[in-house]
Amino acid sequence: MDTAETAAARILVVDDEYSFRTKLVRSLKQMGFYVHGEPNGKRALEILSQEPFDVFLSAFDLPGMDASTMIRRAREARPELAFLLMTEKTTNETLIEADELGAFCLTKPFEFSILVRALSSVTKRRALRREIKTRAASRVATMWVDTVASTTAKNDFSRVLELAVHEGPVRITKHQKPRAVLVSIEEYEELLRSRRSPLDELSSEFDALLSQMQKPEAIAAMDGLFDASPDDLGQAAMVGADRGD
Repeated sequence: MDTAETAAARILVVDDEYSFRTKLVRSLKQMGFYVHGEPNGKRALEILSQEPFDVFLSAFDLPGMDASTMIRRAREARPELAFLLMTEKTTNETLIEADELGAFCLTKPFEFSILVRALSSVTKRRALRREIKTRAASRVATMWVDTVASTTAKNDFSRVLELAVHEGPVRITKHQKPRAVLVSIEEYEELLRSRRSPLDELSSEFDALLSQMQKPEAIAAMDGLFDASPDDLGQAAMVGADRGD
């Protein structure tokens, strides 16, 4: 785990259980994170409109707002936000819904170290997506072998197709605005491979985290970790750093 990279993340914690939320915020702050806590989705969305955050760490079920609505609105405010959802009971339906929402799901109770690892994974995934987006934008800006108007593409498609297959991507414009890109199948497959490989690696990390969360010792350790003193948390962080956790 890249502790420095993860600790730099800004985390918005949303949970209606006051005791759990305050302990979670306190523990994350003691680990070096910037953390802000809110009791409900409405307040969280208001804060999102005012401050940038990297991770949205929220209870799955909150009074007055379902997870789907909350994540959709949060993503509208901050498109690059990463999502971690916490639920009392994980079912197949919950996991499928979380996946469809583009979020990772943690089952309460969980070890604090599991939460930190999950935060590390989602921040890595967020950084990877930003890098892919930046690289794609950079490539798009320089990749065109030609730009043709939509009328030309329609009237002389065979020539435009040959250009895309043998020379490189062709940008098609309408009223001088880019509307489409014509690429060869080789270019398309290369783009898919470049996006898939790093994300597959991160998906394996999520699978490993989910397996650890189901262990009895992980469930039993939750209360003790959140009730730990600042000295205990500091000592645990030093031990984890020595082990490379």
